[in-house]
Amino acid sequence: MSRSLSGEATSQEEKQLHDILQQNPALQQEYDVLVRMWHQKEDAIDDIEARQSVKQIIHKAGGKKSSSVIPLPPVRKPKRYRWLAAAAILLLVVAAVWSLVPDKKINDPNLGISHKQEVEGERLFTKNGNRSRFILRDGTSVWLNVGSYLEYMNDFSGTTREVKLVGEGYFDVAHKKTQPFIVHTDNVLIRVLGTVFNVKSYPEDKNVETTLFQGRVEVTNNNFKDRMPIAMVPNQKLIVAKNAANESNLLSTIDKSTIATPHKGTIIVSIDSAKKETERIETAWVYSRLEFKDEDFEQLARKLERWYNVKIFFTNNEVKSMKATGSFEKETVEEALAGLKAGFGITYKIDNNEIYIGLP
Repeated sequence: MSRSLSGEATSQEEKQLHDILQQNPALQQEYDVLVRMWHQKEDAIDDIEARQSVKQIIHKAGGKKSSSVIPLPPVRKPKRYRWLAAAAILLLVVAAVWSLVPDKKINDPNLGISHKQEVEGERLFTKNGNRSRFILRDGTSVWLNVGSYLEYMNDFSGTTREVKLVGEGYFDVAHKKTQPFIVHTDNVLIRVLGTVFNVKSYPEDKNVETTLFQGRVEVTNNNFKDRMPIAMVPNQKLIVAKNAANESNLLSTIDKSTIATPHKGTIIVSIDSAKKETERIETAWVYSRLEFKDEDFEQLARKLERWYNVKIFFTNNEVKSMKATGSFEKETVEEALAGLKAGFGITYKIDNNEIYIGLP
């Protein structure tokens, strides 16, 4: 654990640590606290607060059945208190050994997401049908949606922390005042210091969507490098066309929610801040809910393929342009298709992992 916190762990060691943490969600929460304590360098942790956090971990290490969440302490400079984190690590190692129950199911009750993680060198990834949560070496939390991957573009030891995203990710970035966190995806570069945001950019998507919930980000469209980065504030979604061929399609989406058009092929829309995070369409996937609003069946099919790990074919091209709005949560793929049939009059045939959709 100490090697992971100090950034010295190899990929294999990181995987072994992930495997241990996966077997106990409460232990994962405790480790998250230690990551924050270990890596924050800008402000100071009050001695009483730091000791209290470690006392909480000591108390929980003695009872592996506990499932309460340890609140994150106010983050201040921990220079004099790393011994507290080290002591807590020893306790976590003991707790990890006590909590290794082979048939234990690993699920986060608050997010409804499996903590199954897969690591391939410096790439974190999820397969179709799986969503996973990862803690990066700087303490940043990342939830990856189905069929996504995240690559480290540097080792986080320099002046920036840089990653590449393909697919969709929900980021809660650890604040480091002098070391910006940068996300690269398609032709877009997103620069942050510490904030909460969602990025969607699957290879087949026509646009890149960045939705900001907390903090502030600056987004650079690499198609317009000569222009100033676009600054976003909370409750805004920035939509960027991936290429010129998609610009007219993007402009057709402009409605009353559009609040700015920074430059050609780029719009900013407002999101409903009155809705709870669990109710927003942009973060529905984090809570194990597939939502779609006024999307054509061709787009919906791609979502269903990733969500259920299936392959969809159309036997009638007219279906592709039909528009659909709805939500799936606990439905199986068969139940989802039955719902679409009842609501939109389609037909479908399931052949093992392949689905054929058409019209009567």
